[in-house]
Amino acid sequence: NQLMSIEHAAPALRLGDFQEDLLASILSFTGPCVRRLLRLSGVSRHFRRCVLAALARMGDAELSDKASCSGVHSKRPGCAFHEPELQDATLVALVARGAFLQLSSLSLTNCACLTDAGLMELARGAPVLRALRLQGCGKLTARGLEQATRCCPLLETLHLGSSLLRPHADGEQLEQEALRNALRDLPHLRALSARYLTDAVAVEAARSCPQLRELRLMDPRITNSGIAALALHGSGISRLCLGGWVGVSDAALLAVGQGCSGLRDLGLGGFPENRQVWTEAGLRALARCCPLLEALSVDNCQGQLTDGALEAVARACAHLRVVSANRCGRTLTDAGMSAVAEHCDNLQELRVAFTDATDVGVQRVAERCTQLRVVVVGRVTDANLCVLGRSCPWLQEVHVVRRCARLTNKGLQALAKGCPELRALCVRGVAATDLGLKAVAEGCPKLRWLDLSFCTAVTSEGLMAVAKGCPALEIFCCLQAREHQGCLLQAGILELVQKCTRLEQLSLPVLPMDLVLRVVQHGAALTTLSFAAGQQFTREDVESLLLSQLPNHSCEMLGSKTNYELFKLAQEIGKHSRQGPCLCGKGCSKIGMWAMCEDGFGGSSIGVNVLDPDEHDVTFYDYHISNTTDG
Repeated sequence: NQLMSIEHAAPALRLGDFQEDLLASILSFTGPCVRRLLRLSGVSRHFRRCVLAALARMGDAELSDKASCSGVHSKRPGCAFHEPELQDATLVALVARGAFLQLSSLSLTNCACLTDAGLMELARGAPVLRALRLQGCGKLTARGLEQATRCCPLLETLHLGSSLLRPHADGEQLEQEALRNALRDLPHLRALSARYLTDAVAVEAARSCPQLRELRLMDPRITNSGIAALALHGSGISRLCLGGWVGVSDAALLAVGQGCSGLRDLGLGGFPENRQVWTEAGLRALARCCPLLEALSVDNCQGQLTDGALEAVARACAHLRVVSANRCGRTLTDAGMSAVAEHCDNLQELRVAFTDATDVGVQRVAERCTQLRVVVVGRVTDANLCVLGRSCPWLQEVHVVRRCARLTNKGLQALAKGCPELRALCVRGVAATDLGLKAVAEGCPKLRWLDLSFCTAVTSEGLMAVAKGCPALEIFCCLQAREHQGCLLQAGILELVQKCTRLEQLSLPVLPMDLVLRVVQHGAALTTLSFAAGQQFTREDVESLLLSQLPNHSCEMLGSKTNYELFKLAQEIGKHSRQGPCLCGKGCSKIGMWAMCEDGFGGSSIGVNVLDPDEHDVTFYDYHISNTTDG
């Protein structure tokens, strides 16, 4: 009661003004009821950590409550820690209280401070653990994992991400041997994913884990002979990803088809810089051997996925549900779409952005494949959306990656009328007005993601309709190419932030700084905030953001057309956020980006949004940088 009276007496005081240790000490005097604070919506990670620390100081016997472990993600007991500063001592304290005795799923993603000793203690305290995620745990080694897996023989899912087995590291052979030993102790393993996984380790996984069903390989050291050996021993694999930097040949595809005839999900999409070596013949051979294939992902395979190859897969695999062929270039046209429409009645996801598939081919698929849930295309017309609205009542996501000036209110109205389950709608540069947006708001109440960037005919009236009709909205983008267009959206953006209490990611046009601060203050759930290229910041503006509630909301993205001084100030803001500074610079000069990296943003994520002045298209490039001080 005293704390509440203090808060009412001094409303300017915020929880973010307290140091973590001090706030934890204060909360420890409030008694066991402090645990209820974790059930509140919009609680920041800073405050959540303080509550957990207070409970630890109080010696709370119920600290093992999964709600206080920041999230239950499944019906089985599960826990997730995504805190970079999570220390071994915290996990040891939880283990000592028996917090993990019944735990079956644990995510330690981005816990960069976790060491082998902490993982070992955790494994000893979680005897029934079945799923473990260690992405981003840079201090862990294969030897530590080897010791931990001996205590978790029931483990079924293991995601390592970029942890362990980094190429060209000292003692690489010893690390490989340790990881192979770890896999030998996991007879029940069903899913394995790792950024760095060599031939020997992948084959060992297939040989030692007879129940292995899912395997994701991205290491450039994976060879075609290794893939063949993997297929020979992993006949039960049903989901295989050979993406990233893995170079796959036709012989390797044939070996996979012959060895894994029950394959249901195949991923061959690599990075744009890595050209795969397989051809149409290899994909045809695999399709003949794998009639149960349900999902095919060949993103970034320019010049390889042809109409003939896609037709062969569509004919041989009648159960195909997912076709993902983004950035496959001009070799994929409407002829391939016609083959999919003719043979794949159960298709649920179609992703063909940056190909030569036009609105004609997309329309053919929409007319025949009435179970569609997700559509990702380059451009669409009103006719396309009318067919989708008429034929696909279960449609949940529509993403149009390029400007579509031919899309008007007619298309949005038809889509909204026929697709009440729509969750995501991304249409940039359309000619639709507030009338079409109102139809979407009324017909799609479950909408969670809306991108209206460069839609110059939309005003605050349309955004207010969205705020009223789509209260579950979580992601909203309204970037504009010209400064005066942002003025037409000011009132609508503010009402959207106030009424859509779940809004987490927000991309803003050029706005006055006082309105930006009001948006931040009202956005209780905001975690990502980015600005248009024309947004200008001064030192006073950034300091205002620093003093606002932005740090308490764990904002992970700050972007604008900036200079080196703003990078320095943003770094200061990043120190108050939960995951360090994460900048989104639209229009940033190369000099500015180098200056930021030289200053040492280790472990940050930099997103650069490049605006094409001719097409008003936005291209996203994400660079995950670690150890930038080492170059």
